[in-house]
Amino acid sequence: PLMDFLRESQVGTEDDDARMEEIRSKTVQNAIQDEEYILPALQRSNTVQANVPIVLGCSHACTFCVIPYRRGPERSRRPGEIINEIKRLTEQGVREIMLLGQIVDRYGTDFAEDYGLAGVLRIRYLTGHPNYMTDRIIEVTRDEPKVMPHFELPVQAGNNKVLEEMKRGYTREDYIALIERVRRICPDNTINTDIIVGFPGE
Repeated sequence: PLMDFLRESQVGTEDDDARMEEIRSKTVQNAIQDEEYILPALQRSNTVQANVPIVLGCSHACTFCVIPYRRGPERSRRPGEIINEIKRLTEQGVREIMLLGQIVDRYGTDFAEDYGLAGVLRIRYLTGHPNYMTDRIIEVTRDEPKVMPHFELPVQAGNNKVLEEMKRGYTREDYIALIERVRRICPDNTINTDIIVGFPGE
């Protein structure tokens, strides 16, 4: 019944998209908590990677981004809920988990407790933000065999005036210093970035 609902909920008008996505997300979360969440039949034992959101919404409010207005303020999912979801997926043959969040490296900053995640063979995460990429995250990426040697760090622009107008909260020099820090701690890791071309006024 869950999968029938999810398939049916994909049909609708553009105005219904946000509401239907909210319903779909809540339905999946409830099914996970009730240990009823299953992958579609064709994906079971065939799906290597699955996406697991860990941070919902965003409070950073870059001038070019609609996420805070469309998905609400930043909030972290509770660790037990995430771990249950990962457990359900790994029981169905998934071997790599992609941890998702608009600023995924801010996970847990709204909790009083300090949490970590474990239980799968491979872990990736996106998208990071230069302001919140700490040495601790970099070192865990280096030291934890399950975490893939990869960083996703959008620079968005290489000009300080444009970065300021984007409200990114860092300068070109800050970003270069971060990349140097990542390279020093994790010399063999890959780094991906995003760049916006033609920002208003550029």
